Amino acid sequence: MDEKFVVGLTSIGMRIALFTTNCTATMLLDLLTEQVRLRANSNHTRPITSLAIYPYGPIVISCSLDYTVRMYNLKTFKEVYWWVMFGGIGCCFNIHNSLHLKEKPTGLKVMDDTQLYISTWDTIMVWQLNHINTGFSTINTKVTHLVNKKSQGLPSRLLARSEDGVIRIVSPSSGKVITTSLPLLESDSVKDIAYSSKIDRMFLLVENNEILVIATSINPCIVTDIWASANSARENIKCLLVFEGEFKEHEPVLPKYNRQDGFVFLIAGTGNGQLLFYGTDGQVIARSQV
Repeated sequence: MDEKFVVGLTSIGMRIALFTTNCTATMLLDLLTEQVRLRANSNHTRPITSLAIYPYGPIVISCSLDYTVRMYNLKTFKEVYWWVMFGGIGCCFNIHNSLHLKEKPTGLKVMDDTQLYISTWDTIMVWQLNHINTGFSTINTKVTHLVNKKSQGLPSRLLARSEDGVIRIVSPSSGKVITTSLPLLESDSVKDIAYSSKIDRMFLLVENNEILVIATSINPCIVTDIWASANSARENIKCLLVFEGEFKEHEPVLPKYNRQDGFVFLIAGTGNGQLLFYGTDGQVIARSQV
């Protein structure tokens, strides 16, 4: 068996990426447990000569004696870009294209968020990084509704509805799905969605002008109430909005509210130019003609 030895180390937070000269694999070593967390076989066909971490996203870049420079997503270790070093010209391409330079790459380093240098036996080349993107969140179906919801004092949330009728609340910092509303019988006719993380409620407006109240504090979400009235069909509601407000120091606090938490109203806009203000029990407590 050929002897293996490490020729380079690159730190990634509490982990180290290491590689060997006679192996085309990249390994991640956990410094806390001293255990190899991942051993990924790359698409290189000859030994890796250098490794660099793109510090502005989960990207690792490697070069090899097979004349290629390859870029991988550090979360999935799937290849996202590659270069073939043979021929004399080049720029950044995706995995279906190639870049041709004549020398074998011996080293590389990310200079900043837009530049990378690659060294050969007698040359240093500076490359422009103009097309780096990373996967944020996996939905696996077409997204039909995407909006960023913000509440004062709370982390913002992404609300994503997909073609299969599923509604996901996603963390904008990590891309992880926090909770999911599974498709309901009425979800095929959803006209609009409103959401408030302050009260952990999502409101779905369906075709018959009923409003489904959904609790988002559990996963999967559940329907807690359906707001409907004898006049629902005639209201011709077009859209919903959650309004979150605060009481000023000189303002009196309404019953069932407190100054610290403020207040939340669901407002609906109708086809005849009215704004409907809903109470906590789903009754319209005020109307305003625009």
